[in-house]
Amino acid sequence: MIDILLINQAIPKKLRNGPASDLIEFLWKHNYFSVGEMAETVTATKAKLTKQTRGKKGSDFTDESEHKYKTVSYRKTDGDATITGIGNKTGLLRARVFEPKTGKTYFFKIPHKIYSKVPQIKICFNLDGSSKIPKTSKYPDWWSYSVTMKEYFQNCQ
Repeated sequence: MIDILLINQAIPKKLRNGPASDLIEFLWKHNYFSVGEMAETVTATKAKLTKQTRGKKGSDFTDESEHKYKTVSYRKTDGDATITGIGNKTGLLRARVFEPKTGKTYFFKIPHKIYSKVPQIKICFNLDGSSKIPKTSKYPDWWSYSVTMKEYFQNCQ
């Protein structure tokens, strides 16, 4: 299953229903062959954020916030969306997680003071695609930072 919400937010309707060559040109022009890049651009547009110069360390946006997009991966007993590469980040983390079994997208806004103390963020799921809060964990309950899509796109920390 693909993230239809993201596709609808990122690609104009006339291109989704038009010639494939126009769609491919649009995807190439916007570097949308990377789903993470597509999600980041949607976040920048909807939250009215300015993207940092490519390659700038510490954040994706000029407000010092960071964006991450993950799809849930499953094993025999459960699943998770593991967010890595957060060690050098400097501000609010906006995480967008797609769960393919249900087709749902989850949004998280995690303050830097919370995630700066951990090497990675692991957002857990049950096999049916529902949220899972580990019974024992040395990490914060990441689900407590879940927000609505509207809150996710609000440009405030």
